[in-house]
Amino acid sequence: MLEGMCRVLFLMLLLHSLPAAASSPLADSPSPYLALHADDPVAWQPWHESLLEQARQEEKLLFISSGYFACHWCHVMQRESFRDEAIAAWLNTHFIPVKIDRELRPELDSYLNDFVARTRGSAGWPLSVFITPEGHPLAGTTYLPPQHDGLVAHMLRLLPQLAREQGLDDGFRTIINTGKGGGQEVFHLHIHLLGGSDLPGF
Repeated sequence: MLEGMCRVLFLMLLLHSLPAAASSPLADSPSPYLALHADDPVAWQPWHESLLEQARQEEKLLFISSGYFACHWCHVMQRESFRDEAIAAWLNTHFIPVKIDRELRPELDSYLNDFVARTRGSAGWPLSVFITPEGHPLAGTTYLPPQHDGLVAHMLRLLPQLAREQGLDDGFRTIINTGKGGGQEVFHLHIHLLGGSDLPGF
């Protein structure tokens, strides 16, 4: 009996001494939609103009995901993709993931929604858009399932295609390499840019 209590006490002390997990920047958001994503393995950040400078320094694209609390397919994509450890690791490694609430950032959401509508023929939510560190939208889509031809596979194909189609050498230079590694497809993308921002307000 005493031995069992000592074990429990030891485990409690051990757990108490472990470092606390890093809190998500979305955890204290006044937006219920953003707060809902605080526990995702995707390292979401709320939108701020300083992220463009961070993207320039790290030579990464920003992955902006926009939605709202009452959006059914936003919740579906969160459950299927943004809580998937493999997809989250891919996004966290190669991009700067940004989550916005369209009701709090209507100008940015409208700008990105219009871009997707013009380039893909239709738009809506959840909205996923890759933008360059200078604020230029590169590729975007709406809901995608995680399996088969899902988010990662779609973007692996779409980003190089968009880079070729849009003649991006006029504004910036992009180096894209794809290959196999550890049984998984590995995607490396480095962006070097010139020019100004297209984002509203910047």
